[in-house]
Amino acid sequence: MIADTKTTALFNKNLGIVNVPVNNTLIVTDLVAPDISKNFVAEVTSINSNGLIVFNAKFTSALRCSWQISDSSASPATGSAITCCTDNQWCGSNFQVGTLVSNAATDINNLKAFSSGKSYALYFACLNDVPYSTSVSNIYSTPLSVPNNNPTTPTTPTSPSNTTDISAGFNLFSYAILLILALLI
Repeated sequence: MIADTKTTALFNKNLGIVNVPVNNTLIVTDLVAPDISKNFVAEVTSINSNGLIVFNAKFTSALRCSWQISDSSASPATGSAITCCTDNQWCGSNFQVGTLVSNAATDINNLKAFSSGKSYALYFACLNDVPYSTSVSNIYSTPLSVPNNNPTTPTTPTSPSNTTDISAGFNLFSYAILLILALLI
């Protein structure tokens, strides 16, 4: 089929479809599981301590990926563990990755906050983007730099000194005088 459709003329001759621009043909098979340890690029573009993460990925061929956020010390053992993840707050599937950058994020309406003091990573496992693919890739991970979400220690408010009250009153008085002068001029 590839040889029969690799030019516009062959597309017209063999399928009877005219004016089809053919620039390149991408062949994707499921004979071999994708190796995402090479040429897979993932970048976390935004992360918040409440669990909102925005990330993107790209690869040299068409993939259908699943992703999972997990504590770094409890990383998933296999790619199948990631593709079968059911935690809809920290897992996702059918993330289409290809030669152009693809974007994804955790569900803003269903967030799960990060626990303080733990380190996290974003894990990917991918399949070839063909129907009924069964060849699961190796695991790709990228560490997450979670912003500090430690609860702040409450501080005892100090009572304002008389100097603060006097200076605030003086400032208000000064502005009132300036306003009156501006109106007179």
